Amino acid sequence: MSERKQDLNTRDSAGASQARRPGAIDWRQVRALVDLHLKQNLRPGRHSTTGAKIHPIRQLIVSMGMLGLFFIGNVRSCADLSSFLILLFSVMFAMAIFSAMPEALDARR
Repeated sequence: MSERKQDLNTRDSAGASQARRPGAIDWRQVRALVDLHLKQNLRPGRHSTTGAKIHPIRQLIVSMGMLGLFFIGNVRSCADLSSFLILLFSVMFAMAIFSAMPEALDARR
């Protein structure tokens, strides 16, 4: 059984013998998984309750464009690019935290 397990660990997808180090990352597998997830998550679909068509790439472009328009006015108030990026990251982090916070007890009733 140990010979079979070793044989399976030393063969690549084409079947050729290739010694693999334990703990090494097979970048072809990582690429295949990332490709699969991107294709699955960015494909057009339908909203489950309304039946409207959903275009995730279009939604992503519109939302990033809106955030860019909101923060374009703050560029002049910062001295350089690094301070603007720090400000932008801080504001976006705060917005993400506030959107993930649970509602108050009064709002739940």
